[in-house]
Parts: sequence; structure tokens; C-alpha cells
Amino acid sequence: MNTSIGPLNTNSYGSGSKVQLDSLTTLDTTLTNLQDTIDAGAELCLELAGEVKHSRRRKSHLEQLSSTTESLATVDSEIILMKEALSFVIESIPNTESTSKSVDLARMYQNKFDEVNSTDLDLTNHKYIHSFRQHLLGEQGGAPERLEGDLLLSQVQVSTICPLTQQQLRSPMKNTRCGHVYSRQAILAHIRAKKGGAQCPASGCAAGVVIDELSADREMENRMKRESRVRKSTAENVMVYNKK
Repeated sequence: MNTSIGPLNTNSYGSGSKVQLDSLTTLDTTLTNLQDTIDAGAELCLELAGEVKHSRRRKSHLEQLSSTTESLATVDSEIILMKEALSFVIESIPNTESTSKSVDLARMYQNKFDEVNSTDLDLTNHKYIHSFRQHLLGEQGGAPERLEGDLLLSQVQVSTICPLTQQQLRSPMKNTRCGHVYSRQAILAHIRAKKGGAQCPASGCAAGVVIDELSADREMENRMKRESRVRKSTAENVMVYNKK
């Protein structure tokens, strides 16, 4: 996704590497505990999906649970990337109590996070998505009903990168013809440049795109806000430990 966790403290360490290692290990444990909490949330979604099967608003409830499960899978995947970057930093800290080399931990973390986070986030095979899908299949004995806006059933890849700018989406707009999402200013400029004959800029998509068939993608905007909060929290923790 090539996202950024924002500016971090630029303090560096040159001594007390064991203290730094202990602090970062504690942060890694905190992220693991957060994953355990998210696991419990995903399990609860499965339980609730079973409880609403006789409800008059069954489809609506399942759509909400589907969206929640997708959100949990997104955050879990983000944490996995954060832990990978954090593990790299931990392994890079010298084992000696002091060193003459000054290292910027925050920048090391940021660079590694950018590296592992450089591709689109594909949730279609995430354990939460798979479990929820299998639950629906088991209940219905075949292909489950279509839930509007549901990644669990549509197998759509989640991307927060605009296909036009190749940057993080800004004011995301969805093409109602094909479901692809673009940054608002970029897609409007694209449509104007093509003078009414614009085609979806997503790779391999032949759908047309017109202003009247664009809509603000609130779901994508909310997902990006959730991811941003998780990244910000981790960045703040890294900054705190970097000061120790």
C-alpha cells in the first residue's frame, strides 16, 4: 500500500542497547496482545452471525458483521507488517551495552515498514475472511447470498492507492460501474482530459467512468482512518521507546 506512518522522533541511540531492546520487545508484546483482542472480536462476529440467522433483518446484520470482520482483518494485517518492521529493528540493535555507531531507530523502523508495506493489501485469504465465508457456506449448504459491499464474497482486493496518482487515496470516489476507487481530484481531471470518453484507469478494467456515476466512498475513507489510527499509535510508541 505504500502508506506512511508519519514523521517520527529522530533521536538516535549510541549506548544502552539492552534498554532499547527491552523497550522494543515490550512494544512487540503489546502488538501481540492487540492481535489477541482482535482475534476475540473476529470470533464474536462468527458467533453473532449464527445468532441472527432467523432474524428478519438477517441480511442487514450479516452485512454489518461482514464489514466488521473485514475491518478486523485489515487492522490485523497492518499489525503483522508493523511487527515485521519492529522485529527487523530489534534484530539490528547491537548486543553490546555500548556502541560507537549512532542509529536512528525511528527511521530504521519507518524504512523497513515502507519496504514491507509497498504492495496492495490482499485480504481474500486472511483467516478472518476465510472463517466467516466458511461459516456462511456451512449455514446455507452452497454459495452464500450476496452481501452488498462485501469483500468476503466479492473477493475484491483492498487497495488504498489511487490507480491514477499511485499515491494514497485522497477523498476517495468509487466508480459505481466497476467498483474501483480513485482520488477525487485525480479522477475528475482524468474525466475532463478525456472529454467524456474516459475509461477506468485501473489496470485491466475496461469500464467507462463518468462524473454522474462516481460516489464518495465512505467505507474506504473509514477504513483508511482506522488504519491511520493504528499506525499513529504504533509510531507514537516507537517514538517513546526511542527516547529511552
